[in-house]
Amino acid sequence: MPRQWTADLSVGNSEMDGQHRRLFDLALLLWRSAEDPAIDSQATIDAIIDYTYEHFANEERYLRSIGYPGLRDHQRNHGNIFVALDNIINRFADDERRVLVRELSEFVSEWLVRHILHEDMAYGRFVAERRRRTDAGAAGEVSGLERLRQLKSALDEGLITAEDYERRKQDVLERM
Repeated sequence: MPRQWTADLSVGNSEMDGQHRRLFDLALLLWRSAEDPAIDSQATIDAIIDYTYEHFANEERYLRSIGYPGLRDHQRNHGNIFVALDNIINRFADDERRVLVRELSEFVSEWLVRHILHEDMAYGRFVAERRRRTDAGAAGEVSGLERLRQLKSALDEGLITAEDYERRKQDVLERM
């Protein structure tokens, strides 16, 4: 049976976590299609592939927006999943569909776990470190002008809200 999304797979971004959960749900649906003829396994496979493309595009756009330094490697890793999926699909004839959907379902969920834990968590740590540096600046470890630059950068990267930016900016200006 395929694995399911659990909180320890959270990358700290609700949109990416939601998309990961959806992929796990599709893997489980594919697994169930081996026993339930009411579930169209081919349509589920197509949904997995389509949603995976959509998720990868969204994730890569997000990584680009935060200036993630591992983006190229991450994109290469994303490309490898489609090669592996094609290899599994091409190994099976139609009469072995039940075996195919189970293997594919397990493969998708296991790959997701490995990818999230080893690849996606890296960008979660990257964002967390940026936030830590931004918060450290608030503690007075850098000059007021540098702190204002950091706050503006955090706002531009979506790490803080506009309201939080204004409040923090006012604090820095009062201390200068």
